[in-house]
Formats: sequence, structure tokens, C-alpha cells
Amino acid sequence: MTPDVFMMPALGVVLAALVPQLLVRGIASLFERVDTEVDAHAAAIGPCLTCVGLLSFWGVRSVGPTVVDRPGAPLSLLAGVTLGALAGVSAFKALGAIPPSVAPARPPLGAAIGGIVSALMVVAAVLLWRKTDLVPADIREVAYAEDDAKPQQLLAVERRVQVDPWDPEIYLVRAWHSVVDGHHARALSDLAIARRVGAGAAPLRALEADTLAAMGRCDDARIAFDAWQRARAAEAMATHFGHELEVLPAAEQDPQGPSRYFRHCHAQDFYEGE
Repeated sequence: MTPDVFMMPALGVVLAALVPQLLVRGIASLFERVDTEVDAHAAAIGPCLTCVGLLSFWGVRSVGPTVVDRPGAPLSLLAGVTLGALAGVSAFKALGAIPPSVAPARPPLGAAIGGIVSALMVVAAVLLWRKTDLVPADIREVAYAEDDAKPQQLLAVERRVQVDPWDPEIYLVRAWHSVVDGHHARALSDLAIARRVGAGAAPLRALEADTLAAMGRCDDARIAFDAWQRARAAEAMATHFGHELEVLPAAEQDPQGPSRYFRHCHAQDFYEGE
């Protein structure tokens, strides 16, 4: 394990201690400035609970597959409970520091405002997850169409691993760059992690064939290539009841196929008699 493994949980501890305080103080300060009759406590409870939930969920997901086997492992659950408890204590203290309202309060209005803020927090979290999401199409050489495509793609990987280290596309993209740069052992390691966290069979097998071909292991690469053929056919059969088989490109023309395998191994006569 590297120090980077503990970076995001450590950041989570800081956020759990500070975010509820900032939320409550911001809501209380806003109501004081506009001199409303809204119950600040009722308005702040919803966002605080949402913050506790989001931080707990992120705590469970932030302990990545290089540390535990699954997100529900004891260590990841401990991280989630710790962040949630710390955020809850911080929120409780912040709510206790809100001065009581002098004017008659209207709790339903405060609760409604708190609900709106909570909904916006959830939407922001979902948008962050979607914005950083990677798809299998991000893996292949099409990303090298521009000179700055590689650093941009690696930066996208780093952003995604901070949001959700259990996304299999992270490790597929990283493995592809390792193959391109000649770091074959690193690529095989990332492929093993991608397989463990549920990567799609077709992109996984294509990258495996490319990695083994780049290492000169053409017999093993042929096995991975055959597995890729079966996987992409199975995916096509599962889409629209197999109608996509009619437009499935030839293996050599598939942009998501194992291009290095075709260059290094496919043309060689390793399989006489087949």
C-alpha cells in the first residue's frame, strides 16, 4: 500500500469535522441577516443528516480494492461509520450553538427549506459522480487523437479514483496506458483489479490480449483473444435480442478490439492446423 491509499479517508475526516459546522453556521447566518421568522434548527437538521449520510457512504466506498476485497468489508464499514459518527458529532455541536429565535418560529417553513437544501446536496453528489464517470469507450487509442489527450485522460482517472475507486473503468484505462508505455507488469496488476471489481468481459479480455501480445506471450494472448470474441458476441446477443450481431464489425476492424494482438501475434503462424 502507498500513502495515497489513505489520502481520501484522511480528507473525509477533515470534511466530516468541518462541513456540518459550515452548513449550520451558513444557514443560521443567512436567516439572521434577512431577519426571518424561520426556525434555523429545523432548516439545518435536514442538511446535517444528508451530510452524515453522504459522508458515511463515501467513507465505505473510499477504501479501495487495493486495501479490501469489497466495499462492505470490515475496514470500509469502519471508515464509513467513523466518518458518519464524526460528522454527526460535529453537526450536533453546531446545532447546539444556534441561538434561539426571538420571533415566533414557523417550523414547517424551516423544515421545507432544509429539505430543499438536502435535495440540492444529493443532486450535487450525483452530478459529481456522473461528471467523473468513465466508460469503456474512454479506454482505447482514439484518446490519442490529440497531443494532450493522454495527460487529460490520466487526470480524469485520478479524479475518478478520488470519487469512486471501485469503478472498473479506472483500472482498464490505467492498464491501457501501462501497455502503451511498456509497463506490462503494472498493466496485468490493474487488469486483475478490474476483473475483481466487475469490469466488462469484452474490454477486459481485449486489454488482456494486448498486454500478453506486447509481452510476446502469443499463445496466452490467443486464449484471451478467443475469450474476447466470445464476450463481444455475448454482449451483442444480449442487446436487442441479438439484432446487433448483424452490424458487429469484423474483429480486425473493431475499434475496441485488441489492436496490439493483431499487430504482434495474429499474423504469425502459431496455430498451424487450426
